[in-house]
Amino acid sequence: MKKIVIFLATFIALQANAQDFNAETTTGCVPLIVQFTATSGDAWEWDFGDGTSVAYTNPINHLYTSTGVYTVKCTIFYSDSRPQQIVTKTNYIVVNPKPHADFTSFNNQSCDPLNVEFINISYDNDTASLTYQWFFGDSLSNDDTSSLKHPEHFFNNYKYYDVSLIVTNIFNCKDTITKPDYVKIEGMSGEIFPDTLIGCKPLRVNFNFNISGFDHKDSYKDTMILFFDDGESYVTEFVGAPLKHEYRKEGFYIPLIQLISWFYNENTGKYERCIRGYIVKDTIKVLGYTVDFRIENKQQEILSDGIKMLKPNDTAYFFDESDITPKDLTLSYKWNFGNGDSITTFD
Repeated sequence: MKKIVIFLATFIALQANAQDFNAETTTGCVPLIVQFTATSGDAWEWDFGDGTSVAYTNPINHLYTSTGVYTVKCTIFYSDSRPQQIVTKTNYIVVNPKPHADFTSFNNQSCDPLNVEFINISYDNDTASLTYQWFFGDSLSNDDTSSLKHPEHFFNNYKYYDVSLIVTNIFNCKDTITKPDYVKIEGMSGEIFPDTLIGCKPLRVNFNFNISGFDHKDSYKDTMILFFDDGESYVTEFVGAPLKHEYRKEGFYIPLIQLISWFYNENTGKYERCIRGYIVKDTIKVLGYTVDFRIENKQQEILSDGIKMLKPNDTAYFFDESDITPKDLTLSYKWNFGNGDSITTFD
């Protein structure tokens, strides 16, 4: 008889323990999705503690949209003669508040490189405990991020920047805000590519361009001026179109393009002008030349009538007297003496 009592007590205990439910998570940030699972029964009725209830579903997902501490109740029904069971878990689900991330600035648009002072207007129930992580979208910078509340960042390159802010509170709840194209460094940028860098005068050079930021408008038109560095220039509204120029005088030339563009400043409500200049990376060298030489014999007498004054088996000395401009060029030589011989030395 003693063995039977022990068996029945064990059975009743196991049955009682099986009447339960659990949650995939019990703590989180609003909005919080929780999956509840009952461990027994054939039908269920759930009371999530926030004024909503659902019947006959197991497991079930529930969305908590407000912060607070919630008591959850599950009524378990059986298809046999066993009575229904009610399992209640008091203060079971804790939904923590999430901070609100936001920021602004006084000036976020300019033609020139710009230092932006960001104003953090994020808030929370306990704003003093918030932590911050900024991303300025400036991949070319060495300090593209900051953890300060009100940081500054210098934007040096001509482009639009997406700025993001992540705010975290004491419950490790986060809010993120990203403002696309928030910082705008306006205007055009460009490169010049001459197809010829050295040659004799007159030298014709074709110029090609790589221009970014050009905006075709009916008014406030963008303009490109090409200064050839020889006193001449060319103005065009066909920004980036190839141009030709002929250099008629010897010398070294460094052409320059000036890009003039207009943008509407959202901060001032006015159109403003950007002017930027870019030079050719390599110098264009235009050569002027007069080829000449003189001849001397062993006695260093100048042979004014050329080789007619030389005797058989006599030696003639040839000296270059060419006038080549610019003077600092590295030149190559080839002499042909009329007898089938040639050399490539200077004299």
